[in-house]
Amino acid sequence: MVTESTPWTQTEFGQLDLGDARLNKRARL
Repeated sequence: MVTESTPWTQTEFGQLDLGDARLNKRARL
């Protein structure tokens, strides 16, 4: 994976991570 000179990757992954966490919490609840 290329993580050099790609600012969108961190934001994209960050948002996806938060989304996954929220979905997981909702699924568990």
